[in-house]
Amino acid sequence: MKNLNIKIITILSVLLFGFIAQQVNQENQLIIGTWYFENEASNLWEFTNDRCIWKNDGKITDVFTYSIVKEKSKNGKLDFSFLKLIHLNNGEIFEYEINSLGNDKMTLDYLGDMNTKLIYFRK
Repeated sequence: MKNLNIKIITILSVLLFGFIAQQVNQENQLIIGTWYFENEASNLWEFTNDRCIWKNDGKITDVFTYSIVKEKSKNGKLDFSFLKLIHLNNGEIFEYEINSLGNDKMTLDYLGDMNTKLIYFRK
């Protein structure tokens, strides 16, 4: 019976890990493309497979590497997604909670400033 419980726990853990990995992969695919601030079409964030390039009025202002990370809530019932940008020149880190990410809309919540409102993007 003990071996059966261990096997069940192992199978469930593998399935859960696979599900979380699939969600992160889906978000990585959805984020790729050019996003603009909803009320500021000249302010662009362009995501490639390995870079996030900030542009304003057609000029590159900053370049970052990025990653999307999933975390579970303390009670284990909710998943939260976070976008982490690391500046290529100075290593400065910017972190955002991904409130929503779809084919043509994205909403980010900057974690570095509690006064900053949600940032709305369109693709």
